[in-house]
Amino acid sequence: MFDNLFFTVLAGFFLDVFNNSFLGSSIILLAIIYFVVAKLLSNLKSSCEEYPLAYFIPIFTISLIIYQIFLVLLLYFQSKMQVFSFSWFFIIDLIYNLIFSLIGYYILKKYLAKMTVNYL
Repeated sequence: MFDNLFFTVLAGFFLDVFNNSFLGSSIILLAIIYFVVAKLLSNLKSSCEEYPLAYFIPIFTISLIIYQIFLVLLLYFQSKMQVFSFSWFFIIDLIYNLIFSLIGYYILKKYLAKMTVNYL
């Protein structure tokens, strides 16, 4: 569980470096989302053996929306006055991220399938 937390912190670090927010804000937000998603996935794994695509898409979409809302709230309290709205830019950004996450999902699924075959 905690080996993936390293990648979450690393992703948050790079988000903070390339954003104009304070260092550490994206790390904290992504860590919170990571623990919530990890709990959801552990509950899903107890009910089924695989993570089907039908579970992945809503969890990813909700996580991205929650991250955007938390980031806007954080920037608002830092007095950078940014208003959150579901504009076309946000919807296009969501679709763009969903396309690349689905590509990553299928690559990871093929990689894990090869690892399982190699261990048997």
